[in-house]
Amino acid sequence: MDAKSLAPSHILTLMKQASIILLMVFYAVLQCFSQSVISGVVKNVEGAAVDFVSVIASSSNAPKTILASAFTDENGKFQMSVKSESDSLILKASSVEIAPTEITVPNRTGNYEIIVENRAVELKEVVVKSKKVYSHGDTINYNVGSFLSQTDQSIADVLRKMPGITVSDAGQVSYQGKPIKNFYIEGLDLMKGHYGIATNNIDPNNIATVQVLENHQDIKALKGLRPEEQASINLRLKEGVKGVFNLIATLGGGYGDEGLWNNSAIATYFRRNSQFLATYKGNNTGEDLSQELYSFDNDYSRTSNISTISMPSAPGIDKRFYYFNRSHNATFNNVYRVGKSGEFGINAAYLNDRDTRQSHSATTNYLPDGGVNTVDEIMNGTARMQKAYGDLTYMNNGDESYLKEQLKFDWSTTDADSRIVAGGDNVSQIGKTDTYRLLNKFHMTHRNTSDRGFEISSLVNLEKRPHSLSVSPNLFPDIIPSDMLYQHVDFRNISTENSAGLLSVFKVGNFTLHPSAIVNYHHNSLESRLDATNNDLTLDYLDAGIGAEVMFNTRKIHASLYLPMKYRLFRLNNRLDGDITDKNRFRVEPSFNFTYKFNSSHNLKASAMLNYMTPSIETLYSGHILTSYRQLSAYDVAGLYEGMNQFYSLGYDFKNILSMNASSG
Repeated sequence: MDAKSLAPSHILTLMKQASIILLMVFYAVLQCFSQSVISGVVKNVEGAAVDFVSVIASSSNAPKTILASAFTDENGKFQMSVKSESDSLILKASSVEIAPTEITVPNRTGNYEIIVENRAVELKEVVVKSKKVYSHGDTINYNVGSFLSQTDQSIADVLRKMPGITVSDAGQVSYQGKPIKNFYIEGLDLMKGHYGIATNNIDPNNIATVQVLENHQDIKALKGLRPEEQASINLRLKEGVKGVFNLIATLGGGYGDEGLWNNSAIATYFRRNSQFLATYKGNNTGEDLSQELYSFDNDYSRTSNISTISMPSAPGIDKRFYYFNRSHNATFNNVYRVGKSGEFGINAAYLNDRDTRQSHSATTNYLPDGGVNTVDEIMNGTARMQKAYGDLTYMNNGDESYLKEQLKFDWSTTDADSRIVAGGDNVSQIGKTDTYRLLNKFHMTHRNTSDRGFEISSLVNLEKRPHSLSVSPNLFPDIIPSDMLYQHVDFRNISTENSAGLLSVFKVGNFTLHPSAIVNYHHNSLESRLDATNNDLTLDYLDAGIGAEVMFNTRKIHASLYLPMKYRLFRLNNRLDGDITDKNRFRVEPSFNFTYKFNSSHNLKASAMLNYMTPSIETLYSGHILTSYRQLSAYDVAGLYEGMNQFYSLGYDFKNILSMNASSG
């Protein structure tokens, strides 16, 4: 059928249909052209950006009708699309912390600035009942108020009541049997390893929530690349505590055999961008203040005492019942946010302690002929110790780059004297130990968008420990012909431990490869003088090589195999006789870790490791050293040796939030 054969009525119908289609297309085009993209920024009168502000767009003809809305980001910026036939729009900005503000803008795409005024809003009293324990992802939250009692003096007292958490007397926190890695307060690492000061001194009434961060990777650039088995703790403060200087001082006194006193002062100031904690404590009531100054960040000492004074042994009772002391300590801890992701921390402490002890013991030996030999021993001793440390730490923990530089100084001195009456002998001892240590730690990680990057870490340790022991009378006249013995020992360590690696050379499916290189060097020296019996040794240890770590990661499975190939050299130099012995080896020390996460409550873990151990200089001296008033030691050094260690473990973790919540009642 052609157009000529159409009836006029059919032609009219087709024309109407075409007109309707054209009108619909024209209306759609108008709708597209009437859509405006409104963006801008919200600032306060001081010019600072305001985040999490609600911005609502309304037509000037219908101000109560909401056409679009958006929230400002951390930089105060917002953006939204608005469809309206009105010539102008009303933008309304509001939040709890600002006064409601509105401006009128043209109904066209543009960028606008909204200036607001800060305000404080008084809320009506509301009673909120929180769960005792609840989880959110890998974070376990404990409501402190549900565990708090009137007798709790510090947050450590409350932590001990929380299921899954244990706290030692020194303040070290463990979760499910493993020590935590980091201790945060509102996300900041104020204590830098010395967090026993915080757990034993922070008022629990100031804490709202204790968060256990399971599998917490504290380096943001390594998230998703390297799992972390140790948990971390974060204290969330109550809102009324932030920005308020808090000082708690106590004075205690009494009288027993002598005047007794126990005094303390604790000052805290917590803000969003800075934190401060300072303490002073002093007592002679048996409270051990040295425990609070322990460091839990694995910065172990590389020297030790070889010659020590013998003090009265500790009985099997709580220390406060036999600890007759005069102790003072003071600590200073401060941390500041630097920029968006940086921190600068200062930590310092000083301890002065005097420990007086007395003991009376009787040792009975039964002889082969049936006779009995009983030795009575009475010992009196006094030890005076001073200790100080200082840390300077800078850290920048960004999403792609991590940098940490830490300089640490430790110093301590101990003077002790002891008198022993045993079997008719009257022995007096005087001992002294000085320790000086300077430690520098550097760690840098960089990661790009394709999960490639590098990681570098370096540690330098300088340590010196001179110590001496005087004993009168000489109990070894057949070996050392002298009326009294004076032993001096000087132990030193210079060491550096360095590693560098690539985060990911290539990735195939769930497999990644991470190559690395290490160079470790330790120089130890031991000098001793005891009359004509001397030692002058050095032990050098070099460990250098390359390695590769193969990792397999899924949502439930993590497995890693690390294969380092090392050249190892250790050399002993006896400088008194010029005798030098050394050993060098090529070694492979593999390690394997496997974790299977059934769900959020069940985990299966397995690990295996092989390594080789080398001797320490404390077991290589051949000249006599007076290690105690009744022990003279020397080693028959046949040469350096090497031992092999094998380690295997299999573990299963189970956690039930519901039972944890029930057990806390």
